[in-house]
Amino acid sequence: PTEAIARALTIDTATLSPLTSTELIPRSERREVRSVQRMPLPKGHNAHWVAREYPRWLTRKSLGLIATDFDEEAHRLTFSIRLFPWPILVFHFDDHISEPTRQLLWISGGLLAGPHDTARLEFREVLGGEAVVAAIHDFRPRLPWSLYRLTQAIIHAWVMAAFARHLRRTDSTT
Repeated sequence: PTEAIARALTIDTATLSPLTSTELIPRSERREVRSVQRMPLPKGHNAHWVAREYPRWLTRKSLGLIATDFDEEAHRLTFSIRLFPWPILVFHFDDHISEPTRQLLWISGGLLAGPHDTARLEFREVLGGEAVVAAIHDFRPRLPWSLYRLTQAIIHAWVMAAFARHLRRTDSTT
């Protein structure tokens, strides 16, 4: 720790990049979402499998109300509400960073997403492959903050808890 402090004190501040506009806004006022859940990872599966199982499961769980489409060629995953012409969320798999134990999906659009330059969903194996972390980082909802907290945030928490139960059941059947 003292080495790290010493290095930090010797950094030449003239070489640092200028702050971006969001860095000047206190985090509490940015209205960014961070959501992290640890879930069981079924034996014989990895984060790559979880990232592809999640949309399949969501379509089944919602009885087809939420449609998911994975375009393998474009590496794009789209979530839509059935019979509604616009996607609610669009993700792009990052093949340069992703590996079997870590899958990174950039949130690149959709009706529920606000500005999305660094918003991402990640599935990462932890605890030696015993569990997987599903995390959303830097997501800025398009909905007004109070409406987001009363709707989309609650639905997201419920969906992720239900997905964790699905993974737990999958683990017990393998």
